[in-house]
Amino acid sequence: MTDIAASLITALDALAGRKFAVVDAARFDDLRVLLADAGLAFTPLYRDEADEEVEAAGPFLVSLPDRTAARRLLALAGPEPAIVWWAWPDQGEDTEGAIERHLRTINMVEIPLDRPDGEPFDTDEHGLGEARAALAADHGAEPGHGHHHAHDEAHGHQHDHTPPELPELLEPVLFRHADPNVMAMLLPLLDAGQVSRLMGDATGIVVDAPDAGALRSFPRPNGLPEKPAGWLKISGRQYGALGWSQLDRTRHRIVDFLRKTAPGLVNRTSEQDLVSNTASWMGEAKSFGVRSEAALGRWCYLQLITVGSIGKNRDIVEFVSGQNPGNNRSATADERVRILMTMAAVNAHMVRT
Repeated sequence: MTDIAASLITALDALAGRKFAVVDAARFDDLRVLLADAGLAFTPLYRDEADEEVEAAGPFLVSLPDRTAARRLLALAGPEPAIVWWAWPDQGEDTEGAIERHLRTINMVEIPLDRPDGEPFDTDEHGLGEARAALAADHGAEPGHGHHHAHDEAHGHQHDHTPPELPELLEPVLFRHADPNVMAMLLPLLDAGQVSRLMGDATGIVVDAPDAGALRSFPRPNGLPEKPAGWLKISGRQYGALGWSQLDRTRHRIVDFLRKTAPGLVNRTSEQDLVSNTASWMGEAKSFGVRSEAALGRWCYLQLITVGSIGKNRDIVEFVSGQNPGNNRSATADERVRILMTMAAVNAHMVRT
């Protein structure tokens, strides 16, 4: 048994109750077939999806009746960071149904609508102006309330003129709770109520998260409050911390990618300049609409091999950003960067031959 398997089994054994795993099917070509071939019982957690492809790419709940099942699942996943391990109190025949019902309630979370990485929005288009006005009214901050203050103060009543802090406007999004890196970053940020909502009745969660640097166990804290109703809500502060943490890890992975793919060019610059330039190139690509890590890495590579000149080429910028996409109008910015990468590879081959 490998060191990681032994450590995982030890961590799970330390938690009371029956053991389960939530597996990220998006990281496999056909997880259903792999699990069936391994003799592991599973249930997709996106069962209400009309699109079978969406259901097949979502999180799967896998029952682990014994340690051997856990080892088989580990062997199946290999190095992929695709499993979050759960321990759930034994509730007899309803145990699996109970954890399944709970996990389906955390398929979505609510995050701030007005956030740095959110899609740009127009106040009137999204009705935010009216929403904020309604919230202000609910908090006694409606327009024209100055008359009431003057009237009350004339009668000796004092009022706090500090504008009320309005609650954040939230939107529901899919929650990648089958991603161990996401869970490892999020759990330490949550308050007691949020932990209660995320865990439900679980006795603990274990993740092997490469981005967090190690296997991590999160036993159920003592004295958790009753589980709040509704979706798990992530505050702007927490979302910001999660975003910066993820961004930092993404930058480090792209720097490593550049070191492996263009060592000669990387060795000509200092570590500080490499990290700084990579961060700048990533921000530049994001401003063009590039979103995926793979596409960000490709853009940084293109900037590296052209000594930063490709981002100054007006035709290329207009192509990637969609201002002048030519015959690739339906392509996303990520796909247009991939097209550029292919063109660069073809041109390099032509030069060599």
